[in-house]
Amino acid sequence: MRTRTSLAHAVVGQMLPAGAVKGGAAIKLRVGDQASRLTRDLDAVRAQHHTVESYTTELARRLVEGWHGFTGRLVVREPAEPPGVPDEYVMQPLDVKLSYESQALLTVELELGHDEVGSTEQPRLVLDASIIDVMERLGFPAPDPIPVLAVEHQVAQKLHACTTPDRDGGNERAHDLVDLQILVAADPPDLRQLASVGRRLFDARRVAPWPPKVQTWPGWTERYAAAAEGLDVLPLDEAVAWLNELVEAAEQAADPG
Repeated sequence: MRTRTSLAHAVVGQMLPAGAVKGGAAIKLRVGDQASRLTRDLDAVRAQHHTVESYTTELARRLVEGWHGFTGRLVVREPAEPPGVPDEYVMQPLDVKLSYESQALLTVELELGHDEVGSTEQPRLVLDASIIDVMERLGFPAPDPIPVLAVEHQVAQKLHACTTPDRDGGNERAHDLVDLQILVAADPPDLRQLASVGRRLFDARRVAPWPPKVQTWPGWTERYAAAAEGLDVLPLDEAVAWLNELVEAAEQAADPG
């Protein structure tokens, strides 16, 4: 399942319009299957010049044109309506019905978001060598690197996700601590840029102030253990301390005086 999902993400990534991949899929594209958490969905962000309509129109066209025998059909689903969340912040759910030589393969669940504080302006182009190797062994050409969020933007977004309460007052994002350890080890962020991006993102979302304080939430022990299984990451308490130290280091780099 891991390899099949990664290959599907790499193929769909060849056909995405301007923007960047984010979330767990972006980390998997950076480091490969064995060093990352299992994730089935593909989260992407549309570039500033795209609306949802222009992005999905272009993506549908690209899927029909295909990539080396792979084609797809785009299904636009109804977005959720979480209370108190502005429409522009709601992710647009899409299904990519992926086929090869007209034979149905699988469905990739794609969640489309929008640019926040310039997150798509300077994406990183990545694709782990292990994913390329599998594609070539299957007889396909090497896929092109895929745009993903710059590490400073992805760290800031995951910090916001794992430190702010949901509408029920809880937080189920223990897996973000796993992702952050893997991400920072693979691509250490510029600490001054991280503080700048983090401050602007937290200000724009207007939920909580920067810098955040990382803490454990109810249910995190089990969720963290499940997300961390088989991966080289810290125990939960040490991961919380490590992440708070990262935030503090970013603040110190931004204001050394």
